Amino acid sequence: MLEPHYQIFKDKLKEVKFKDMKLLFPTVDNFKKEVNADMENNGLLCPLVLDSDGVTVRSGTHRHEYFKNKYESTLCYVTTTGPEAKFFQLLNVFCWRNHPVQKPEFLKQMYDKNV
Repeated sequence: MLEPHYQIFKDKLKEVKFKDMKLLFPTVDNFKKEVNADMENNGLLCPLVLDSDGVTVRSGTHRHEYFKNKYESTLCYVTTTGPEAKFFQLLNVFCWRNHPVQKPEFLKQMYDKNV
């Protein structure tokens, strides 16, 4: 199983097989180049975000496409409402943009507060 680095709301995480996930959106080539290089270097930073059905990907199509042939399953945020899905999508963007590779001082402060 592929585990994301950031598992902030563990009670919302569920292990889901990549083969069972349904995609709503295609990948975008120019963005794929950026995120594929990031995933190659850093692994899976943030969980995919799924609808309440537990299989429809709301956020994470690029992550799904990159890892689907490398792992059988991964932990995903399973949401109950549209606003909750949007929250997890924005949380993932925030974590990705502030990952130690890009802003190490920010996450060091976050980790130090939890010690």
